[in-house]
Amino acid sequence: MKYVENQEFINKKITKLENIQFIDCIFENCSFERCEIKNTQFFECTIKNSRMVQINFIHSQMRNCSFSKCECIGVSFGNVVPLGSVNTVFQECKNSFFKYCIFQGMNMNKFQGITNVFEQCSFHHCELKQANFNGCLLRNSDFQQSNIMKADFRESYGYMIDPRNNQIKGAMFSIPEVLHLLDEFQIKLD
Repeated sequence: MKYVENQEFINKKITKLENIQFIDCIFENCSFERCEIKNTQFFECTIKNSRMVQINFIHSQMRNCSFSKCECIGVSFGNVVPLGSVNTVFQECKNSFFKYCIFQGMNMNKFQGITNVFEQCSFHHCELKQANFNGCLLRNSDFQQSNIMKADFRESYGYMIDPRNNQIKGAMFSIPEVLHLLDEFQIKLD
């Protein structure tokens, strides 16, 4: 495996990565479109102003990475966490756009996701205790069998959370969006 540490990659079009470990690297204005990433690790890397579309992660990992002003479409972030691992993919994430992304089986406790857009994303079987989604647009993004205890959804909107199959004790929401937690009960409010 090749080791790359403290390097900057600027304005790169990346189509394939294999057998590389990136440590504390910066990827700025990079394109990872339809990229195959195999046996590759990203540890404490910063990814900013970059585009990630339909990445095929194979036996790869991300741990404690920061995303800023990125566009991620059709990325299965659950595939970058080894089964049973407690590694945290995101250290922080801000002003980024995620569409059709899958966050499955991930530890995102204390995730800092302020002012991001998550459109039609899935958060299934995730640990999201004390996660901060404050001010996020979560348009048609659903949370299933996840632990969102003490998570902050204030000023967020568009989320689909069924309180019957998620742990929500102590989570914070804003009015009127919090009323959508009642959608699954098919009740009428005046």
